[in-house]
Amino acid sequence: MSDLLLVNGDGQVLEGRHHVNQAAFAVHSQVHRARPDVVAVAHCHSTYGRALAALGEPLEPITQEACAFYEAHTVLDAYTGVTVNEDEGRRIAAALGPHKAVVLRNHGLLTVGDSVDAAAWWFLQMERSCEIQLTARAAGKPVLIDHASAVSTREQLGADLVAWINYQPLYTTVTRDEPDLLS
Repeated sequence: MSDLLLVNGDGQVLEGRHHVNQAAFAVHSQVHRARPDVVAVAHCHSTYGRALAALGEPLEPITQEACAFYEAHTVLDAYTGVTVNEDEGRRIAAALGPHKAVVLRNHGLLTVGDSVDAAAWWFLQMERSCEIQLTARAAGKPVLIDHASAVSTREQLGADLVAWINYQPLYTTVTRDEPDLLS
């Protein structure tokens, strides 16, 4: 935990020994301001997330796991450079809206959750879903899951509690294999 920072709403470090990444703060702080229900924001420039973002397209309901994001994510269909100010952070937060995730065109993925575990699980699941969608498209024309089935699947798999539960085996493995992680 020595790498973690406690930062106030103005970006000042209250606890920790590192500086705040201003681009990250501009995004995360605005999402938290816009979404008080969100405990955690996960964002990364992952390989498959960036590939889908380069296409400026949403995830399609082509697998059971992708259905967790069906009508529960959006695409920010603009790229204006590295996020360095609150206005850009507000644009991202607005694009996210009430959803659990947003594809940031030409940038990457961002997910949120009511726990760190849920936000992390959604990010990992979204990255995997991007990989599968791109792989399926490279092989041919993916078959979409119909609307009613996609909604039903989302209702079963798309809650933050389900994400938290799914994340627990990964958390157990990481904390077992890296015992000094939380010291």
